[in-house]
Amino acid sequence: MKRILLLCAVVSWVLPACADEAVMGEAADAALQVTVKCDKKEYMHGEPGVVYIITPTGRLKATLTVANASTKAHTLEFRSGQQYDFVIRDTKGKELKRWSAGRAFTDALQEKVVAPGETLNFTDGLSLGEVGKPLPEGDYILEGILTCHPPTSATTKFKIIPTPAR
Repeated sequence: MKRILLLCAVVSWVLPACADEAVMGEAADAALQVTVKCDKKEYMHGEPGVVYIITPTGRLKATLTVANASTKAHTLEFRSGQQYDFVIRDTKGKELKRWSAGRAFTDALQEKVVAPGETLNFTDGLSLGEVGKPLPEGDYILEGILTCHPPTSATTKFKIIPTPAR
């Protein structure tokens, strides 16, 4: 029994160290290009001329793109079922909203091979605030994060503008 526990301890210490070294070398290669974009550059809360009982929140559609511009395949290692995340930040960098907040992901380790010339797209929606508490008008930063190890990210800017009166 003691041998099994010792073996488990050694394996749990050695395997992550090996995986980190292999992935860091690939992640350092500039051949993987990561970009993020919004479906629009300006958003409003609600529709013009509509009266709401609860203040509505707008919604943006974000796409994180990973492109392999090299001639060799790249293996991305993920430490859970989560492969991407989106974060809305104010212009000072403070996190205001995270797509993955409140979501559950499997604990399974997984690998994804990105072939030469292949592009991966991860698209999801993100509300611009909480029910009855929309983000205020202004400038924001959307960060798209590829949650492999080590993670990598890209950013883009967008605005929340006033909803015109009818």
